[in-house]
Amino acid sequence: MKYSIIKAINIYRPQKVIEAIYKEPQIFVKELRSFLEDRIINNQANNTLKECENQAFEEVLILLEDTEVPETLDWSYFAPFDGFKKLLTEMNIYEYQLMIDREGKESHTLNSAIDVGLENVTEEDSKDYVGIRMADMLVGLISRLMQSLKISLTGNYKEGKIKRTLLDSGWFAVNQRQLDLYKKLYLAICENNKYWYKTFSGIYSDDLVSFVALLQFMNHFSDADEIRKRNIEMQPEYYNAFVCESLNKRYEIMRNKLPIYPILEDDKNYFYNQRGAIVYKDISNQPMLPLYSRKNEFYVLSVGFSQNGTPLVTISENDKPICYRLPEDYGEWAMNVVGMANMGERLFPCKVVFSLIDGRYLVDIL
Repeated sequence: MKYSIIKAINIYRPQKVIEAIYKEPQIFVKELRSFLEDRIINNQANNTLKECENQAFEEVLILLEDTEVPETLDWSYFAPFDGFKKLLTEMNIYEYQLMIDREGKESHTLNSAIDVGLENVTEEDSKDYVGIRMADMLVGLISRLMQSLKISLTGNYKEGKIKRTLLDSGWFAVNQRQLDLYKKLYLAICENNKYWYKTFSGIYSDDLVSFVALLQFMNHFSDADEIRKRNIEMQPEYYNAFVCESLNKRYEIMRNKLPIYPILEDDKNYFYNQRGAIVYKDISNQPMLPLYSRKNEFYVLSVGFSQNGTPLVTISENDKPICYRLPEDYGEWAMNVVGMANMGERLFPCKVVFSLIDGRYLVDIL
């Protein structure tokens, strides 16, 4: 619900809803309901394009019927520091000093960092620290590029038209120097440091996904000449298809999210999962679930995924938890049961029959 509301406000910029956020929080829910109801009617001009959006808005309206009206609305600064704290834990960094660019008298940023449990945090003048200035320049570059991308991907809904919005082909009319800069950003943001919490966002992450997708898309070109040879007028269509696929993957993660448990860096080549089974850091060393023709019955304790997305199953074997890799054919099934668990329907522990019949991988939960 929160995701749908945030996305709707970001895309359509409803004036009365935004004014309520700033001036009259007590009428925010009322204005939001009115906006969503009007939007559902307007979207009927293109049901094919807006069918999923209307369904989401109708579900939000049902949930808003039982929502307390907020007396005040305040901005939250904690999300970046929450992600930064998780990154420190993942990297096994416990001794550090965090220097934040000095701001106004209220020091919202500093206090937010302290509130999430970060230590050794101080405010410093960027004139005295080149690291702060470097971070500021990098953030400025990324935020301006993301803002330009967002504006270019936002349709002109004031005119009442409902149609697909594509980037202008001018986005792809780059010279070699500009393409090299895209590639350097891709290397810094997408490739360097393979930590899960290297990037972090709140509930609404579409702008971040679109930005990362743009870097990935531009990086796949070998040089600027290749873009022109591949019909530059078609690149907006190709990027649109690519970013839609990236957003779909993000939606699947949101719907079927799993808790992330940091792996301690030690001299061992394995760790223990939440069921007490050994999981190898190099997942290729994990044994494959032994499956023979016809039916194979196991007592399954849990289902999950490795960091690289390999489906895993932990079973009870002679009263001991053993973790196995599952064939990739079971990946969709594993994702579905995780999604069910997130919706409150926990299936395990229970007996499960994995079958291999005529080359087909089947599963039955008993």
